[in-house]
Amino acid sequence: FKAQSRLVIVLVFFASLILILINYYSSKIKSGVRSYINGESAYSKGQKDALLNLTYYINTTETSYWLQYKQSLKVPESDNKARKAMINKEPDSVVFNHFIGGEVHPDDIDNIIWMFKNFNDMPDFRKAVDLWTKSEVILIDIEILANRFKIDVDNGVMNEALRQQLLQKVAKCNSALTILESDFSKTLSGMARTIEKLLNWINALVTIIIVCSLSAYLMYVIAKLYKSKAKLKDSYDEVFDLNLELDTFVYSLSHDLRSPLTSLQGLVKLASLETDLNGMKENLGLMDKLLEKQDLFIKDVIALLNRRNLTPQPKLINLKAIINDAFALNNNHNEQVATTVEIDENLEKIYNDVVFIKIIINNLISNAFKYSDAKKEHKYINVIVYSANNNVVIEVEDNGIGIPNEFQQKVFEMFYILDSRKRGTGLGLYLIKQSVQKLGGTIHLNSVLGEGSRFTVTLPNTDLV
Repeated sequence: FKAQSRLVIVLVFFASLILILINYYSSKIKSGVRSYINGESAYSKGQKDALLNLTYYINTTETSYWLQYKQSLKVPESDNKARKAMINKEPDSVVFNHFIGGEVHPDDIDNIIWMFKNFNDMPDFRKAVDLWTKSEVILIDIEILANRFKIDVDNGVMNEALRQQLLQKVAKCNSALTILESDFSKTLSGMARTIEKLLNWINALVTIIIVCSLSAYLMYVIAKLYKSKAKLKDSYDEVFDLNLELDTFVYSLSHDLRSPLTSLQGLVKLASLETDLNGMKENLGLMDKLLEKQDLFIKDVIALLNRRNLTPQPKLINLKAIINDAFALNNNHNEQVATTVEIDENLEKIYNDVVFIKIIINNLISNAFKYSDAKKEHKYINVIVYSANNNVVIEVEDNGIGIPNEFQQKVFEMFYILDSRKRGTGLGLYLIKQSVQKLGGTIHLNSVLGEGSRFTVTLPNTDLV
């Protein structure tokens, strides 16, 4: 969670930084184009004033108009010097002074220099610079003719043909310069629009990235919260179930511990009053059975408490031997119950927890013997082990007394005893279910009253040998 948070923070930080830079340079480019257009206005005014004064001079030959022509010409000449200085990569201070002479506002000069340095390789910008250069060539051509005319005037010679030629040249050049200046502004404006569109697309893309990142992170956080809430609810339910189970356990334990003691006290009193030897033996026999049952109950409780918090420790175990040992332990030489074991050769040895497997096998076989039907002439217990979908399936089937359908779910509850006349504690099937769940498996009961029962245990993801 922390790693994802850091990643989103870094991503949003850099995306925000890009947005800031995009907006900064977008504003700077707009300012640069505006500065060039402002400079072009001063340039245009200077050259038009120069040509106007030159026209007056040609028509009047008054020296004052010539001087005004030269003074006005200094504006475009200074701008042209600034352009050449930028091309030659002269110091910014030199360029700055030239633009000051060209009547460019000081606040615009830095933007003009910055744009020239950073966009000089762009086709549109180079086109604008070429237009700027062409205007200089036109002014130089006019200046050459104007100087020739000035020399003739100073020498007292009036060359009418030269005067007419110069007037026509000034008119043509004025029109040409107007077109160049218009194209200059249009080219720079078009370049600015192209760059602005590109920056807007990048701006939109980065914004989308930020929104998507934050949305994804928000969805991740919400999903995490829902997951945490679900885990918390599961933990709460688990604690609630454990408390409920603990209450049931304590109540049942106190009841099942006190009941035999009460019965034992009654038998002791009867025995103390009994004078007949046979009667005393009968009472002692009943006491022995009560103590045996109580001992079995205490052992099951201890086994339950010992296994509750155990973590399965898988190792190679001999499943076939465990099944045979369980039959030998529970049969008590009862030849009236036929037993069979069918096990796949590949499943005779498996990787699993030996303690939990023994609890499952021993209790299932013990219950099968315990609840065999004495009324039936042919009694049997069959154990079948096979694989299904890479799982180990253990089936224990008998033709005992069976379990009524309405009690088949309750038999797995703690301390539930179906038949109080049978020797049992009500913990066997509960221990089996707990052990199966510890191993990540399932247990299913299929039973018909009077016909028998079949318990099916499925243990998943077991490595077969």
